[in-house]
Amino acid sequence: MCATAERAHPDHPGFAPGTIYHQFHEQRYQWAALQCLSGYTLDAPCGCGWGTDMLPKPVIGMDVCPGAVEYGKQKFDANCIVGNMLETPFADGVFMNVVCLEGIEHLRRIDAGKFLKEARRITAKGGRLIVTIPLEKGHPVNNPHHLEAYDLLSARTLMDRDWAATKLTEVRQVNGIPILWGVYDRKD
Repeated sequence: MCATAERAHPDHPGFAPGTIYHQFHEQRYQWAALQCLSGYTLDAPCGCGWGTDMLPKPVIGMDVCPGAVEYGKQKFDANCIVGNMLETPFADGVFMNVVCLEGIEHLRRIDAGKFLKEARRITAKGGRLIVTIPLEKGHPVNNPHHLEAYDLLSARTLMDRDWAATKLTEVRQVNGIPILWGVYDRKD
């Protein structure tokens, strides 16, 4: 299964119940669930589907890793598919919510912009994008899985092209790193 230290996985000791990473994983999905509008939700990237099942139904998870998707189907009975965030297999305007928790930093900035345009395409008018983005620029993180480091200004600049921030967008500290918890409405 596409195993990395970055992939939230309930069987990994770092994500065992009671650890800060287990708590954070559940906390962010619980928060995202509260932000979802009524209607179809996409969770991308969904990893092994551990959090996908915490989102309101109907929901579908999508991840680039076939092993993670298969694990999610078996372990959580998660409704997940293999797919690319930059070119999804979905029709225009099919989702009311696109959830992307800790995924944007795994893309080059140009690809992050492509994903945000693709998310806008598959989100219905009046729909919403729910994201968390670590604001690592200027912090000694050195995470090899993160292809881009953002600060608040660069994250907002990236998001504001196709999405309108709501009053629910804020910055929270998690394990010493500021993280943007963003709720964005589709710009029409």
